Amino acid sequence: MTTYIPYVTLDSDDFIQTSAGNIIHKNSKMVNPTAIEISGGKCVLMGDTVFHCDVAPIKLDKYCIICEGCVLKPCQFIDIEAVEVQAPKYISLSVGSYSYIGKNSVVECAVIGLGCIIGSNCTISARSVLKDHVHVEDNTVVPMDMVIPPFAVVAGNPCRIVGFVCESASTTARTVALTRYKSFILESKAK
Repeated sequence: MTTYIPYVTLDSDDFIQTSAGNIIHKNSKMVNPTAIEISGGKCVLMGDTVFHCDVAPIKLDKYCIICEGCVLKPCQFIDIEAVEVQAPKYISLSVGSYSYIGKNSVVECAVIGLGCIIGSNCTISARSVLKDHVHVEDNTVVPMDMVIPPFAVVAGNPCRIVGFVCESASTTARTVALTRYKSFILESKAK
């Protein structure tokens, strides 16, 4: 089955394209932007996204797409063996290459693996881990501390595994992500 990815024309007056090929909407909010690392470049950050890098770093690998209205924030680490109350500690958030996060999703997990697809209006709760090539259906809530195995498809509130993606997803993830990135066309709409 072939996935059709339509071309999306973006107004170059609203976006900045970096020398590494990242396409970033001017309305993206980055709290402490020096703590966000985009290794490999070629990521797309759409409008009204919020990156809370003030407590811990956020790392995006190549060809990630973060859609409109998403919030990414590192999660708090809870030391269950601590005897005394301590100042909060945070775990950096890492998003693997070729991953896609749909509109209005809130991501507070520790790790999103390689080639993951997160639908719209999802909540990925604190300290959860999405292994490689996980698909999270729209409107899904992943509870705190949940580890989702590779190639799983999850849905619901709280989520449960409803199926698995074909293992060939690992060979097609790069091609799909590259095609998705190339579908964005920057041009000026001002006349």
